[in-house]
Amino acid sequence: MIFNEQSTLEDLIVGCVRQERLAQKYLYQKLYSPMFAIAIRYSTDEDQAAHILNAGFLKVFTKIDSYSQSGSFPAWVKRIIVNTALDEIRRNNKHKNNLQIEEVQEPALTDSIIDQLKAEDLLKTIQQLPEMTRIVFNMYAVEGYKHQEIAEKLSIPVGTSKWHVSTGRKLLKEKLAHYLKETQR
Repeated sequence: MIFNEQSTLEDLIVGCVRQERLAQKYLYQKLYSPMFAIAIRYSTDEDQAAHILNAGFLKVFTKIDSYSQSGSFPAWVKRIIVNTALDEIRRNNKHKNNLQIEEVQEPALTDSIIDQLKAEDLLKTIQQLPEMTRIVFNMYAVEGYKHQEIAEKLSIPVGTSKWHVSTGRKLLKEKLAHYLKETQR
């Protein structure tokens, strides 16, 4: 089979199962942008995001034969990219935070602040959060993980997950309010 930019996702998956390099190339190109967007949310810069993305795609290509075809393939790849980012965080043990924090009231970000932002501005602001807070905030607010799932994946208490989300929201609200004041001058 000949692969190109117009190849369907299904054809590319079949080619990747057969370990055909051209199919891998076009699958990578097809999913690059949405998966890079996920990787950058867990990264401090584009180099780290590229590392996570490439490590994640290596896992995709080596485990593609285990894809059950029952769910969305992009969702399956997304899960691998998120897990690769979390593995990278675990590898860098300095990111581990073992604080036991009790229940925390979560402040609300106002919709008016978010409505005035461009997506890239919001991403840059999120990347300025402290690393563990950024990771937990992304998992909760962007990826939709529950606090219990975050706690299990990161080996932290549930209360610590809630604290990071609360702190992330508070810091984002402050940073975004400051950003909007600066841009309106």
